[in-house]
Amino acid sequence: NWKLLQDTMLDNYHVQRLHQNTLAKYFEDVNEYTDMIGPHVRSASGRKGFTDADINEDFEVSRRRTTLGYALYPQGSIVTSPRYISLVIMRPVTVDQTLVDYYMLVTDRPGDDESEAKLEASWALMDIGFGKEDFWAAELGHKGLKTGVVPELLLGAMERRIAMFREAMLE
Repeated sequence: NWKLLQDTMLDNYHVQRLHQNTLAKYFEDVNEYTDMIGPHVRSASGRKGFTDADINEDFEVSRRRTTLGYALYPQGSIVTSPRYISLVIMRPVTVDQTLVDYYMLVTDRPGDDESEAKLEASWALMDIGFGKEDFWAAELGHKGLKTGVVPELLLGAMERRIAMFREAMLE
């Protein structure tokens, strides 16, 4: 279900747990700053070693020390990284099948073999992080909900962005 896929883009706390062998080394459990832009959810959270002194209005500086995430209503997501920006578009096909388009956006083509290799490694990391870990967890959640044993999901305090997004869907 596309909504469960979108949920994987809407909390920080799962990174240290679900992605413990892939993405967790770049992040810590830190406070995040979240607000709404119309029906879209925007958030910022610090990367590993982040301090409040790292807050900067310069986008290129900020993206090295923070992760900016945008849940785009209804089925998109943008996540910044130091070298690229991830764009995810979810396209529901049926109630239990969603096609996902993933784009890695860079400002310039890599100018040398080392830069190319870093981007290829990042692509592989995102394939595992999104494609094999996040989407695997969403699929398990979908299967669990389909059983009917759990009639609804209860969101916790660390899932504030999920609640905000779902409220925007109901408006």
